[in-house]
Amino acid sequence: DALLALTAMVGAHVIMVGVMSMTALHLDDGGQSKAFIGLVISVHIAGMYAFSPLAGVVADRVGRVGALGVAAAVLVLATHVPLGRRVLARGIIFLDLAVAQFAVLGVVAAHALDLAAAGWPTQFAAAAAALAGAALLAACERRWPEIQEALIGSSFVVAASLAVLLLAHDPHGGEHLADLMSGQVLWATPAQAAQLAVLTVMLGTVLAWRGERLGRLGFYLVFALAITASVQLVGVYLVFASLIL
Repeated sequence: DALLALTAMVGAHVIMVGVMSMTALHLDDGGQSKAFIGLVISVHIAGMYAFSPLAGVVADRVGRVGALGVAAAVLVLATHVPLGRRVLARGIIFLDLAVAQFAVLGVVAAHALDLAAAGWPTQFAAAAAALAGAALLAACERRWPEIQEALIGSSFVVAASLAVLLLAHDPHGGEHLADLMSGQVLWATPAQAAQLAVLTVMLGTVLAWRGERLGRLGFYLVFALAITASVQLVGVYLVFASLIL
């Protein structure tokens, strides 16, 4: 219990320091006054203490593990909201489903090779598959922009079909695939929350620093990394919902 609490607290502070350090620079780069920047930081600090009792009530009501699951969901939203806005602006609504399915394909491939589900080889396989899929879709957008949505849909179907084929001879394949589609956010472990916290800070920093200057390929790659981290925790369905709704 003490280790769980310490991990959650350290992860929360890492995110807070990383995000707020970049916030002031981002606002200054956008031409905001020093007074406005000071107000934003002051409201943030006040919010840290104002919501502390609420966090305590949630932990008492749903338990420490359940509260950690809620925190993990908030971390997912921290990257999905800004990325989802860019997805909608580009008009590529189903990009998240396709990239998420590529990440699922990587996890399924690692499972078929008997790699540990929570191990780094599995995470590497998921990230590699998502990055490869994102790079492919970025190239397709550059080459055939008029049929990009159809290519995204086709990529989703191909990736999903390959995942089903890889699990065809696994007696528990259906359960594993269902977990990846629906997620296990309410049973998030401290290790998963810590990994997600670190990646959230890194991606949030990149988005705040580069923003619109990421370019097509940069956006797709950042998007793929964010999806890789979240799809195993919240599932494909909630990834789509958090990005689009």
